[in-house]
Amino acid sequence: MKKYFPGFYPANLKDIDWLNDKLTIILDVDVLLDLFRMHPDVATIFLDILEDKRVEPHLWLPYDVAWLYHYNVNKEILNQIDNINSVLSHLMLCKQGIDAKRAYPYLRIETWNTFNVCIEKIQSECSRERDLLKKSLCQCNMKCRIGELFADVETKIGHPYDEAQLDTIYNEGEKRYKDAMPPNPTFNQVSNKRIHYHNLIVWKQILAKAMEMTEKSEPCHFIFVTGLITENWYYIVGEKNISTRHELQNEFCDQVGSNCSVADPFFVCCSSLRFVQEASRALGVERTKSEKLEKHLEEKAEVYSTPISYMENNQTLKSNNSI
Repeated sequence: MKKYFPGFYPANLKDIDWLNDKLTIILDVDVLLDLFRMHPDVATIFLDILEDKRVEPHLWLPYDVAWLYHYNVNKEILNQIDNINSVLSHLMLCKQGIDAKRAYPYLRIETWNTFNVCIEKIQSECSRERDLLKKSLCQCNMKCRIGELFADVETKIGHPYDEAQLDTIYNEGEKRYKDAMPPNPTFNQVSNKRIHYHNLIVWKQILAKAMEMTEKSEPCHFIFVTGLITENWYYIVGEKNISTRHELQNEFCDQVGSNCSVADPFFVCCSSLRFVQEASRALGVERTKSEKLEKHLEEKAEVYSTPISYMENNQTLKSNNSI
């Protein structure tokens, strides 16, 4: 059965040797951008795991993950600056409301003083972080560390596609969408086709990497670490990530398996939270550090609009958390 229907017999994450020298660990763009959505102290814990000599040699990026990361990284930093400005603005409105004694004469002077001290502390910390973020637009330690992780572009980053290859993928993407074949577009009316079909381009580059490895008789054991839990890569029930989509695993084995001469190939998706949990355990990361990081990576299912044909055929796999 498994030989003909490999997608229904996925690799168990619990059984994977995370320090196996045959493993290829692929990060998606949200994993990289999430580093800029964390406090630097927390992001450092994640980067320390990625930089560990037992992990770093296994890291690889599809070209379009690297491309979209660079396309969006400064936008993400600007978003964080906007978030801080928004917090400070709301904080000042709250302070002004409470300062108007006749309009809000309900706080004791001691409580009001405590509140003011708190406000000043928050303002000071936010202003400091905002200044650091502004500087990071030009020079950023986190950008440098990520750049060093993938400095050897010949071995760490996949090959780019030319315009003709991209056009072929765009056309295939339209057909896959109609056939409810993942990974689908993001459906958010992005005018840039390369971004709209990002998931499919990345998938094609993963398959190309796997084929390249089989030609060299290298084992194809792929872990795709994702920052978002979406129906593009996972089966989702309620808000729970259940498993990697069998369509992707079947496609991977169909294209790679027949040419693979060493060990059984496998492709499995893994959330960034699960990756941190497993890698931390394997590397012996201090529990207090890994727990701090895990709190920032709590899984949340994000379900994009899907074709009617897909919904009709998968009634049990709908999520209550649609956007």
